Amino acid sequence: MSKLMTASLMLCACLTFAGPPAVFAEEDLESIFSKVNEHIEKKNFTKALEELSWAQKELEKMNAKRIEEFFPPQLGSYKGARIETQSMMGMQSIERLYTDEKGNSLSVSVMGGLGSGGGPLGGIAAFGRMAAMQGDTFRIDGLTASIDGSELSVFLDSGGIIKFDGRGNIEAEELKKKAREFKIKELDAYLSGK
Repeated sequence: MSKLMTASLMLCACLTFAGPPAVFAEEDLESIFSKVNEHIEKKNFTKALEELSWAQKELEKMNAKRIEEFFPPQLGSYKGARIETQSMMGMQSIERLYTDEKGNSLSVSVMGGLGSGGGPLGGIAAFGRMAAMQGDTFRIDGLTASIDGSELSVFLDSGGIIKFDGRGNIEAEELKKKAREFKIKELDAYLSGK
């Protein structure tokens, strides 16, 4: 786990209050919103808010599935493995590992700001962008990017960060090439609600 991810998780632990139960609703959104409206009509706003928390969980799952569609099955000669989605303390991370026939692997992950207006990581992404300006920075699809060893980070306008973590013998130029093959601008537009 990168230092930024560890710091982000620690910050989220401090800033995030306990939310709705972690169990996902087994109902469809229409049914949940119907219950919300019933509770509103009865002026039972506490129950309406509780039902809304279930709707949010369902929407978060749907949002994660939509974001997964931006991860191609293959990046050049690198084939993608199963996509992993993690959610912790209000922060979501989506990651896919890509490997080639030579044994090189590339982990691509998106975290923070996943459709939540920046979420707990929105400020960290902005801070990371400013810190990156002090080092080896460049632009990919018009977005600020930086490389630290074998890790390339792209700071999204939507508040998230996409990381390309090269393992094996992946050089910096190869990382940049793979990042340019990824639909970063389209993903950022979706996360920005455009």
